[in-house]
Amino acid sequence: MGNSWRSLENAVRKIASTKWGVNANAEHLGGIDFDAVLRPSADHLILIEVTENDRLSNVRDNISKINSFRHSMLAEGVYCKAYILLEDVPTNSMIETARQNKITICSLSDFADEFFNFSSYVMYRTQQPFGSALNPFTGMPDSLKYVSVSYTSPKLSFDALKISEELVNGEHVLLVGDYGTGKSRCVKEVFDILTVKNKQIGRSVFAINLRDHWGAKTASEIIAGHLEEIGLSEQVDNAMRIINSGGVILLLDGIDEVGAQVFGSSWENRRTLRRSALEGVRKLINKNKGGILVTSRSHYFDSDEEMIASIGLKDDKVKVVVCPEEFSDSQAKEYLAQINVNAPVPDWLPRKPLVFQVISTIETDLANNILLSHDGEFSFWGKFITTICEREAKIHGSLQANAVQQILIILAEITRNGGAYLGKLSVKDIREAYERAIGETPDQAGELMLMRLCSLGRIGPESPERQFVDEYIVDGLRAESLVNIIDKQEKSIINKQWKQPLMKLGWNLLLDSLQNSYLVKKVLFESYLKKLAGGSNIQAYCEIFSVLASVKGDTLKPHITLDGCDIYCLVVGERQLSDVNIKRSYIRNFNLLPEVESKKSRIKVDDCQIIEIYGISSDEGLPDWISNTEVEKYDSLSNAKKIRNSELSSAHRLFLSVIHKIFFQPGAGREERSLFKGGFGGEYSNKTLSKILSTLHSEGLIEKIPGDDGNIYKPVRRYSRRMALIKSQLALSADPLWEKVSEF
Repeated sequence: MGNSWRSLENAVRKIASTKWGVNANAEHLGGIDFDAVLRPSADHLILIEVTENDRLSNVRDNISKINSFRHSMLAEGVYCKAYILLEDVPTNSMIETARQNKITICSLSDFADEFFNFSSYVMYRTQQPFGSALNPFTGMPDSLKYVSVSYTSPKLSFDALKISEELVNGEHVLLVGDYGTGKSRCVKEVFDILTVKNKQIGRSVFAINLRDHWGAKTASEIIAGHLEEIGLSEQVDNAMRIINSGGVILLLDGIDEVGAQVFGSSWENRRTLRRSALEGVRKLINKNKGGILVTSRSHYFDSDEEMIASIGLKDDKVKVVVCPEEFSDSQAKEYLAQINVNAPVPDWLPRKPLVFQVISTIETDLANNILLSHDGEFSFWGKFITTICEREAKIHGSLQANAVQQILIILAEITRNGGAYLGKLSVKDIREAYERAIGETPDQAGELMLMRLCSLGRIGPESPERQFVDEYIVDGLRAESLVNIIDKQEKSIINKQWKQPLMKLGWNLLLDSLQNSYLVKKVLFESYLKKLAGGSNIQAYCEIFSVLASVKGDTLKPHITLDGCDIYCLVVGERQLSDVNIKRSYIRNFNLLPEVESKKSRIKVDDCQIIEIYGISSDEGLPDWISNTEVEKYDSLSNAKKIRNSELSSAHRLFLSVIHKIFFQPGAGREERSLFKGGFGGEYSNKTLSKILSTLHSEGLIEKIPGDDGNIYKPVRRYSRRMALIKSQLALSADPLWEKVSEF
């Protein structure tokens, strides 16, 4: 007999013991081995035989064996009630044969259901959401196929199947992960695995959303509330008896969603309050003798030790397993494939499971268009932030989605003042955001929501302070905040000193807001820019200024010095800029476009650091108005794709190709036919190429020598420096030759 069957027999004995309230043991009676024998009274025996062989002939043999013993006991005045248990549902012939002999025959699951109707529990439970694994718009459970991921611990790697096996063996597993990393989805997958295998393990599995039971002080409160919600309130007593007997595996989702945070208390008091809030959970865990899976956000407790102690477990008895923060590329593709989104996964798309869950709620065609669009990141942001706020509102019920979003926007604005990019939000900051958004102080439900507000996490051990757990979210929210501030022409930030900048998403969202309603937004932006000029918030000023500089329009004359800014993107050449001095600043992307001489910008950049500059290929190409400045990365002129996709004219791209081949590629000269292969892979005209070669030759910059297969063009080396400067300066070049090529 295999170990799995012995485990099943042990499970049957546990169920029987719980059902009749007496011990069930394997016994040898009257020369016959019985899998379970129970003695409810001196004159009453219960006999249970579990059989692997489900043929009718085997059933008849078991009936004969039971009848033989039962008749002998009846002679002694002992009544025997008998059961034959099969792995699968017995046939009608088996049922009829057993009935004729006053023996009950049934499947293992039906036997268990006589005491606690677990089959009904599974049916009703799967119709309810598992934690936050739900469709944020419909509130229905997440029905998409689980994407298998690896969960890690210090020594081992786990998947959902491995976690299930640990639970069957009676182990305790604590699954930890940040907001949106798929903890609830893992719980649902483990539940599905265990309930499919329930015939083998012989245990019930309770999957409980702890957020529905905050404030519960006893185990029975949690179980009663859970069963009542799914329509099995009459089963509470029996469920508690199964738990007490060790016949249950518990899946407890979200211990971080149970407690209440009392703001303004010392960290010692907060620990005490968190422990007190988990009293009912702790009692439930202590009662249960079976395996336990518990999930929590990693940032709710001050440490793993506090988290484990708060739920009544011991460090050496718990396996702490961590959710991966993001999908791999292959997992991301697998998820998109099952929702029929065939677009490739763009680089800008965050890989968090939550992000993909949001995509699954968008119409397929729209999702494909967003992921394929060059501005898909910005279209997606609006869907993303709205959806996670809808999701949070459905989870808590005490706040509307727009209120949740407004609180997050205010918190993102507050993080601008600190030295940490993800923020360092105090208890006071969080309460202030609630009061500004709602107009009143938070009640108990509000306190609970604030305690585990979506996208916020603990900043460090033993600290009540919070931070945003995702750069993508905080950057987008900061842009939303600044757009709101501009629209309302608020004065509250004018004299603040923001330290944290907008990055890629935030800056582009601000630009997108201006471009989508240019006539209205242009007035608002420029009006607010003037207000900021009189204050100390130079970071806010430079962000609005840099966005305005990227949009075609009249001359922008701020007459200002931008000192100590962090500018994500600055474009010079889209519109004329006048009287702008930038010093001691950090410019992440500096784009220099060609300008007409009469409308060239008057700008100075001094003592700055530029991460990447476009339109110039080396130090030699820097204009004189950029001084004492370090540039980390220039445009690469040898990169054909960059030049082909640049904003240079086709004639200029062809010209750069010609001088690159003649002056800077190895060799003494170039055959004419090699020059007629085009410029950096782009389209070109033979007529334009002939004009370029004719001009270079007539001005003495190259020599033309007849060859066997056509003309050969050789560089006049004393002009190499001049050609290198043109290549470096590109659109900024003031060389007459560059100007002449623009006429071709």
